[in-house]
Amino acid sequence: MDILNPVSPLNLEPDERIGVDAVLWDSPWGATGRISAVHALQHSDKEASTAARAKRFVAGVDASVMIGDFAGTTKAGVSGSSSVAGTGWRTELVWSEADTGDGYWQGVADLNWAYRNGFNLALEYFYNGQPARPGNLDLLRLVSTRPLYTGRHYIGLLAWQDINPFWQYRVVVIRNADDASWVLYPRSTWTLPFKREIYLTAGAQWFGGDDDSEYGRLEPVGLMELQWFF
Repeated sequence: MDILNPVSPLNLEPDERIGVDAVLWDSPWGATGRISAVHALQHSDKEASTAARAKRFVAGVDASVMIGDFAGTTKAGVSGSSSVAGTGWRTELVWSEADTGDGYWQGVADLNWAYRNGFNLALEYFYNGQPARPGNLDLLRLVSTRPLYTGRHYIGLLAWQDINPFWQYRVVVIRNADDASWVLYPRSTWTLPFKREIYLTAGAQWFGGDDDSEYGRLEPVGLMELQWFF
């Protein structure tokens, strides 16, 4: 439901977002809730977005509702998260309707586990009610600021762990259940032992599937990044 600044799970830098300039109003709602409203002008009125969201802890569930207009597309969504018997769960459901009158659903269901040794595991199902055409996907990804998908049904697996304060890793696996293509994306970050904060990140993305599938057509990608902060 982060519509203003969506991030693809395959971004080479998943922790960094471009961001938008916006005006935000935010107020507490009782002891466990908040009500927020935001307006992001972007570059023109046609690209502007206005939305409101209410969040509250109800019957053991962190629940929220959202409604807004995002660059000419009306969206309304609900979400909830909680835990049962040591298993965390999260779900989001969003309805979108463009000015053309075309409407579709998108939804996520997630189960996650956290272990005492710091290992975390999440299993996720994503439903996409508006698949992009495979032939136009590469061009659309260049001009669109939003993640695009050619399938309707996806399964994702995320594993991550802070091995020690100086070393952490994460592994993302995604499978398009419609065309059987897949992605494997391991990524690890080290904090180097210097007075100045210096981070070394290394990772790679491998793709599999038929040559005309969403991920099978892509070439492997490697990542090596060095960041330092004064």
